[in-house]
Amino acid sequence: MGMIIRILGTPAVERDGGGVVAPRGRKSWGLLGFLALSETPPSRHRLASLLFPEAQDPLGALRWTTSALRRLLGSQGVIEGDPLRLDLPGGTMLDTAEAFGEFRDPGVQYAIAIAHCDPRVALVENVTSDQAGLIVIGSRGEGQFRGIGGTASYLARHSPVPLAVIP
Repeated sequence: MGMIIRILGTPAVERDGGGVVAPRGRKSWGLLGFLALSETPPSRHRLASLLFPEAQDPLGALRWTTSALRRLLGSQGVIEGDPLRLDLPGGTMLDTAEAFGEFRDPGVQYAIAIAHCDPRVALVENVTSDQAGLIVIGSRGEGQFRGIGGTASYLARHSPVPLAVIP
């Protein structure tokens, strides 16, 4: 049996049909998602500056986070090198790859961004209709609308472009 990685919604990993103890914090999941969706492997310096700008030792924080991901993926996944490369075995189900797979078409442009502020504010202030035709966001189900997370429910009311919420 293969590996299942869920980053959208409540993050989780299953290996060989069983759940795996998840790393603490959100940056490990953010790094995993960023690596999974990057078309070219990003440099360690770029990742450290994006994910850990406030850390005394951003590269050290990145090393700790990649170590947590290696434990999460076990022998079935490889995270190594500079630039940092993620290799997953064939048959791995990755929800972000499935959700964004259609955007890999050369005719569809998309952007992945990391904001060091409230994501609701960042999205509403930085997305205009001439930049994007659609915002795609995952739902965690913790917002005021049943089944829609706080960020998704905020964007449903304030987004300048259409919104797709992936459960």
